[in-house]
Amino acid sequence: MAIVYIGKTVAVNNVSKVSDPDEILGDFERTAGGTLRGDIVGSGYKRSWELEVIFNTKTEFDAVRNHLRSVFYLETDFWIDDLGGAAATHSISAFITLEPRRVQFGRDGAWHSSGRVYTMKVREK
Repeated sequence: MAIVYIGKTVAVNNVSKVSDPDEILGDFERTAGGTLRGDIVGSGYKRSWELEVIFNTKTEFDAVRNHLRSVFYLETDFWIDDLGGAAATHSISAFITLEPRRVQFGRDGAWHSSGRVYTMKVREK
């Protein structure tokens, strides 16, 4: 079982690294006197993730990319195990982008000459 799914059913395989900084919903500026002031709206933050995905076959990568293309890289369902529950019931709405690179690798006795490693950036809606 994968630790990340998009569209509730598309597995993101071989996630090797996850960072999850909060995105602050507001502005911070210094006044003329040097004081830092902040203006925060709503809950004050949205969640974001940056995932490093390694050694995906072209078929595994294409499943992820084709789903994102099918929704025109607009919002889609995103689930990571940190959210708890299951992808089918506990996904959140998010915007996702990919930065793929082609690599060659061997897995399970097979050579994959058109594999992919990629960075996935996720921003909660």
